[in-house]
Amino acid sequence: MKTMGIVVGALILVSVIVVVLLIILRKRSSSDVKQKDSRSAVLAADLKNEQAKSEAILASIDDGVALIDNQGTIQLFNNAAEKITGWPASDAIGLNHHSIIPILDEKGNL
Repeated sequence: MKTMGIVVGALILVSVIVVVLLIILRKRSSSDVKQKDSRSAVLAADLKNEQAKSEAILASIDDGVALIDNQGTIQLFNNAAEKITGWPASDAIGLNHHSIIPILDEKGNL
């Protein structure tokens, strides 16, 4: 009987330790999530600031800038590109660049 009491007492002690460890882990996990959320918010704000700077630069330069993806589709068209080509960005974005910006060879052929 004495051995059985020791075993039951040990099991209870182990159970209490496991519960305490689970509570500690849950609090740590919650704290980690809050820290990650905070870091994500800071990174998102930084990205938004950099995007605003890039847009301001593209809007203010006199050189025409068009961003063309791998398929040849225009993704970005700044104000200077609008003036140079005569195409509004709203119409040019989404079109193939060949329809907006003709590229000629050395003989002047398309």
